[in-house]
Amino acid sequence: MLVKQLYETFKQAFELSMKDYQDLKPDEQLRVGVEFLFTNLYLDRDLYTIIYEVMVIGQRVHEVNDILKQVFSWYRKEVAQFIRGLAEKVSVTIADIENLAFYIVSACEGAGLQWFIDQESVEMDNVKQLCYDHLHTLLKMGDRQKNESK
Repeated sequence: MLVKQLYETFKQAFELSMKDYQDLKPDEQLRVGVEFLFTNLYLDRDLYTIIYEVMVIGQRVHEVNDILKQVFSWYRKEVAQFIRGLAEKVSVTIADIENLAFYIVSACEGAGLQWFIDQESVEMDNVKQLCYDHLHTLLKMGDRQKNESK
C-alpha cells in the first residue's frame, strides 16, 4: 500500500541521516536532526499532497487510519529516541521525552501544513531555528559548552 511505502521511505531516510551523523558533537547532531525533520516537510510538495490526501481518506477508511496511526507512532518514537540519545550524550535527564517528541512532531507537521497552504507567510528557516534553540536549551547544551571551555 502507498502509505506503507511512504512510511518506509521516510523511515529509511531518517535512519540513514542519523547514522551518518552519529560521530558529530551533540549540538551538531541536534542541528542535523532538526534540519531533517523540517526540511523534509517542504522538499517535495507533491509527496505532501499525497500524504494529506491519505489523511483525509484515513478519516473514512479504518484500515488506512490504522496505518497512519502506526506511521505517526513510529515517527514520535524515532524522535524520542533521537532526543534520548542526545540527552545521554550530554548527561541531561528529560522527564517526559515521549511528550516532547509529540510536541516536536506536532510543530513539524503544523509548520508543514501552514507552509503547504501559504508558503509566503511561513519562514521555515525561522521555525527550524526556534525548534533547534528550544531543544538546545532543554538539553542544556549551552551550559555544558560553557563548562567544557573552562
